Amino acid sequence: NSTISFNLETSLSDKENENTTIAANMYNFRLHTPQQHWEIRHMHIADNTFEEKRNLIINSDILNGYITGYYNYNTLVNSFTNIIKEHLPTLAGEPSEHSGNNNFVFGITLKDSELFSTLFDLPINIASSSSISGSCDDKNKRFEIVADLNDTEFSGRNYRNIAFNTTADNEGLTLNSIMKRPLTDDNNEKAVENDLTIEMLCSAANDTLYSNFSWDSSAKPV
Repeated sequence: NSTISFNLETSLSDKENENTTIAANMYNFRLHTPQQHWEIRHMHIADNTFEEKRNLIINSDILNGYITGYYNYNTLVNSFTNIIKEHLPTLAGEPSEHSGNNNFVFGITLKDSELFSTLFDLPINIASSSSISGSCDDKNKRFEIVADLNDTEFSGRNYRNIAFNTTADNEGLTLNSIMKRPLTDDNNEKAVENDLTIEMLCSAANDTLYSNFSWDSSAKPV
């Protein structure tokens, strides 16, 4: 059997209905399964709204992040997918209607994703400090996402590093990605030199997708 335990404190501050802060502090989160054990000593979450501008902050042992701007939680994902669908409707489908006018920036620093990957049954696990940041503007149909993921397992394959930058604007979509995959189990400097490097460049506009792939491995004896 699996067990979860934690202590939780919450608070609400409302000043003349214009400046509202909802905060939560979680202490000593513990998850036990027959195979593994995880612990988060402290997680602080604060959601502040001032004249419709929101600022969500998360600080914890394994995850730090923020979302700042004008947004609705229910339409955050739609903001990105709708912009993609503007340029690739055949592949991604027609844009869905939502009343949100989201305009925000975000950043996440993750030390280890094993707990989240297990809880939400995700196909990705990140074992070293990594970061994701970006912005989204519904009105101008723009977004940008920049990621630097280290020691990552994705769909059963190990990558030393996955870095990508994807942008969208009125002209179209672009994606630049470099992935480094170790060819040996040895994590020494020579083994790094033997990594398989995979580069991908994609662009999309007017329902047409262009892509270019290249790879390189200067395999040397280790």
